[in-house]
Amino acid sequence: MIDCGATKLAGEVLQEQLSDISRQLTVVRQQCTMKDRTLCYTLQYSGYDVTFTLENITKEEKLQDLEKVVAREDFNNSLDSPRKHFGSLPSQMLSQSSSFSADLNALLRKKRSEVFSSITSLDQLMRYVSESVKDSEHNATEGAQKLSEWSFFIWLAIVCQPLFDHPHYTVLSGLFDQDGLFYKNGVFHKFDQDANESITISNVLKNCQRDQPAYKSFNLHNQINVDKLFNIEEWTALKALLANFTLTKTSLEILGPSLRLNLQSLSTMTTANLTSYRLLASEPITRKDLDAFADQLNTVARQMIDPVSSRKMDNIAHSVRQIINNELHQLKKIKSDVLYKITMLEILLPPLNRQVNQSLRDLQRIQSYLDNEERELEKQNRKRYSDRLQNYLHELHTYVTTKVGKEIGKCRPLWKVYHSARLYVCKFIIDSWNTIALFSYFSILICVVLSPVAIKLLKMYKMGSEYVPGSIRDSQRGLIMDNGLNWATPPVSCTPEDRQSPIIASQHFEHSSPPVWATEPGPSRQFRTSVVPPTPPSPSKFPTISAGILKANLVHVGTVLQECSSPYSGVRLDDLSGHEQHRLRF
Repeated sequence: MIDCGATKLAGEVLQEQLSDISRQLTVVRQQCTMKDRTLCYTLQYSGYDVTFTLENITKEEKLQDLEKVVAREDFNNSLDSPRKHFGSLPSQMLSQSSSFSADLNALLRKKRSEVFSSITSLDQLMRYVSESVKDSEHNATEGAQKLSEWSFFIWLAIVCQPLFDHPHYTVLSGLFDQDGLFYKNGVFHKFDQDANESITISNVLKNCQRDQPAYKSFNLHNQINVDKLFNIEEWTALKALLANFTLTKTSLEILGPSLRLNLQSLSTMTTANLTSYRLLASEPITRKDLDAFADQLNTVARQMIDPVSSRKMDNIAHSVRQIINNELHQLKKIKSDVLYKITMLEILLPPLNRQVNQSLRDLQRIQSYLDNEERELEKQNRKRYSDRLQNYLHELHTYVTTKVGKEIGKCRPLWKVYHSARLYVCKFIIDSWNTIALFSYFSILICVVLSPVAIKLLKMYKMGSEYVPGSIRDSQRGLIMDNGLNWATPPVSCTPEDRQSPIIASQHFEHSSPPVWATEPGPSRQFRTSVVPPTPPSPSKFPTISAGILKANLVHVGTVLQECSSPYSGVRLDDLSGHEQHRLRF
C-alpha cells in the first residue's frame, strides 16, 4: 500500500509537469509567424495525460485486511503463543513430576548404597580370606621345615589318598567341614551367613574343577545377594512409587480463540484475486509516448523559419526530455515495484491459503484429540516411562547376574593351585617315599615270615656243632660200643685219686655191678634208643674242628669223671631229652 501511495504522488507530479508543457506549447503556437503557423499547429498536445493509477488496489478490502493483519502484533503473538506453550510443556511436566523424580532418585540412591555396603562387606571378607591364606602359607612353610627337620615326610603318605578322593573327598570333609576335626564351624564358616546352608570342601573343589565362578562355589549370595539387590521384582518401594505416579491435569491449548480467529481471517484474505490489478498495473503511464512527442518538437523546430519560435520549440522539447528522465522514470520504477509485488502476491496467496486452511484443520484436529485423549496420553506416557525405567533395571540385573554368575571370579585358578600342590607333594615327594616304605614293608614281611625257619635252622646248626666234639670224646674214652653193648654207670664211690687215674677208672668200670641199662644182646634185640650219637659229618663240612680242639676236649675228661655224683648218674641216656643231652658237655 505504501508503494501505491508513492505511485499516486508521482503521477500527480508528472501530471502537473505535463500540464505545464501543454500551456507552454499553446503559447508558442500562438506566437508562431504566418509562415510557421501551419507547421506549429501540427503539434497536438492532447493525449499526454497520466492514465496510470492504483486507486482500485488500495480500495481492495482483503488486501487492506491482510496488510493490517501482518502489521498487527497480536497476530504474531497468537502464532507464537502455541509454539511457546508447546515448548514449555517439558518444563511443566518436569515441575509437576519433580516430587516423583525426587522420590525415585532417593530410592535409587538407597539401592546404590545397599550395593556399596554389600560390596564393602564382601571386600572385607576377601581381605580376611587373603590374610588367612597368608597366615596358612606361613604356617605351612614352617610346618614343612619342621617336617623336613624331623624326617616326617614318610608319614605324609596318608595325605595323598584324601587329596585324590574325587569327587567326595570324605577325609577332607571330615577334617575341614562343619563339625570336623580341625574346624567346628568349617573352614569356610566366614562365607556362611545362613545357618541352614553350609559350604563343603568337596563342593568347592568340584566347582573349581569345573571352572565355576566364585559366587556360586563359595555361596557368595550370602554375602552379596545379587537377586535381592538388583531384582526389581523385589523392590516393593519402587512398585508403589510407580503405581502412585500421577500428574496434575494440564490443559495444553494449541488452538486458542485468538489464533483460530486470525487463521480464519487469514484464510479469507488469501482468497483475493489480484489478476485484474496486475493487468491494470501493466498499462502505460500516458496515452502517448513522450519520447516521440519530444522528437516531434525537435523536428518542427528545425523546420520553422522563425528562429525565435524554433528556439522556443527546442526548449519545450528539452523540458519534455527532462520530465521523461526524472518524473516519468521515477514513476516507471514505482510501477515496476508495484507490479512485481502484485505478481508475487498473486503467486504466493493461493499456496498460503491452502497452507493456512490445512494448518487450521490440523490444529483443530490436534486440539480435539488433546481434549478427548489427554488422560489416555498421560497414562501411556507414564507407562512408557515406567517400562523404560524397568527395562533399564532389568538389563542391569541381567548384566550383573551374567557377569557375577558366569564370567567374573572364576575359581579354576584355585583348583590349579590345589592340583599343583597335591601333584607336587604326592607325585614328586611322597611317591618316592612310598616306594622306599613299600620296599621296607616288604622286607619286614619277608623277615617275619622267614624268622621261624631261620631260628630253627640256627638251632639245628648249634645241635650239630655240639654233637661233633662229644662224639670224638666218646670215641677216645671207649664209650662207643657195638650195637649189642650197653653203657655202664660209673661206680658210686670213688676217690679223687681214682678219678685222676685213668687205669683205676677203667678197673672200676670192669668190676662194677651189672649195668642198670643192661639189655640182652642178640641180633633180635634192638636198643629202644640208640645210645650212639649219629655219625658226625665229614671233616670237610666242619673245617673249624682241628687237633687243637680235640686236644682241649681230652683235657676236660678228668673234669667229667670227677662229677661222679652228677644227677645224671644211673639215668639212661636214651631217657634224656635233647635239651638235657646238650647240658652234658665235656
